[in-house]
Formats: sequence, structure tokens, C-alpha cells
Amino acid sequence: MKINVCSLFRDSQHWYGHDIKQVDRYFNQIYKQEAFLKKQIPTFQGFNIFAGEKDSKDDTRKVLERYQKNDHKIHIFDTQSSSSEVESTYKRVNNIAGVANSLLNKSLENESDYTLWIESDLIIERDDLVFELYKKLKVEESSAIVAPIIWSNTSRKSFFYDTWGFVCENETVWRNAYPFNINYILSNYRYLDMKSVGSCVLAKNSFISKDHFGTDAFRDFCKNTKNKGGKIFCDKHLEIYHPSDHYINKRQI
Repeated sequence: MKINVCSLFRDSQHWYGHDIKQVDRYFNQIYKQEAFLKKQIPTFQGFNIFAGEKDSKDDTRKVLERYQKNDHKIHIFDTQSSSSEVESTYKRVNNIAGVANSLLNKSLENESDYTLWIESDLIIERDDLVFELYKKLKVEESSAIVAPIIWSNTSRKSFFYDTWGFVCENETVWRNAYPFNINYILSNYRYLDMKSVGSCVLAKNSFISKDHFGTDAFRDFCKNTKNKGGKIFCDKHLEIYHPSDHYINKRQI
């Protein structure tokens, strides 16, 4: 069993003069996930990691290349365009979709069973995250994508992160503040039926193809998956964190 990992990097080591070392944290987390999977799944052959990077003003590329020297399964590519060069939300999401497709297409050239797409700055606290996502896809043939809940870091469960990507199957959107989403609050089930998810997803490759991201980024990624008969879920029991408010607080110091 093979899993390709796709992540985008840009200025991931320093942020407004602060040493954040996101690349080091990323690989520390990914390798812990890989080690756990190897213990649980005898047929697991490890991760192939596809890193997209361009225009970093810090030493992000240099650090990525340092990891690559010690791991031949790390592949670094120049992304076609920078996702931070535009300001409006629509143009930014559209631009991210183009960058994401360029990396995804490189990944799909290498045979694998699943693709883990994860933002490179997310914080993963449990080593079995990918294994738990995998179990949902494994037990149900039509399960195509599963994602964890994503909070902002320092406020934990008081601020939901990805309000753009997450939409429930019944069209209810997610909000940053409580109650976040009525399905999340009221459902007694572990898995929520979703129309789209984002930021961190494990996808079954039989449901995805080249240029799978549309102009609406992950919303179109999920739409294209559902058009192929795939089901999408959010696992309420799995939680990861984005350090956005932590960085904002640092910037204000």
C-alpha cells in the first residue's frame, strides 16, 4: 500500500522576523505518521512526499533540500505561481488551485493508492491521524475522502479554521465561532457527511485524476470526486490545529 503526500511551502522557516521552523515540524510530524502506519499495516511501503515551493524569501528551499538528501522519497518542485501574490479571496483561491494542480499532477505520475494533501503549517498532535483516516476509506468502497476537524491553535476549540473548504452535505456552511456548524453540534455520529472539506484530506486515488482542483480549489476537488461516485466525510473524533492566531499574536509583539 502506497500513500503520496502533497504539501506547499513558502516562507516556512521565518515569519516577520520570528523563527518558526515549519519545515522541521512538518517532517517530524510526517515521519511519526509514517512510522505508526508501518507498525499497523504490513503492506505499507512508506510515503512519497511531493513538496511544492517557490519564491521563499527565507531558507525554506535550503531546508527542504537538506531533508531530501537523506530521503530519496522526497521530491521538490517549483510551483507554477505563487499563491500569495494576489489579494482578493476569489483570486487567491483560484491561484491556489492552479498551484495545487501542478503539484498533484506530479504526484499522480507516481503510482499510489492514496493521496494525503496537507497544508505544511498544520499541527498534528496524534501519531495515528493518517491511520485513522485510512481506516474509514478502507472499510467502505465508496468512501473517497475523509478529513479531520481543524481548529486554530492557541484558542483550540473556540475558533474553527477552514470555513472556506468545509461545507456539509445538506449545504450548511461552517463558521469560525461557536456553534461552528449545527451538524457538528447535534450529530451523535463520528462521521459527518460532507459536500466538501479542505486543508488536510486523505483521498482514495481511484476517485481523483489530473487537474482535480477546479477554480474553487478544494470545493471543486470534492465536487469532482463526488461526480465520480465518491463519498466525503469529516471525522469528528480527529482534530488538528492551524497556528494562525499564534502567528498573529507574535506579529503584534
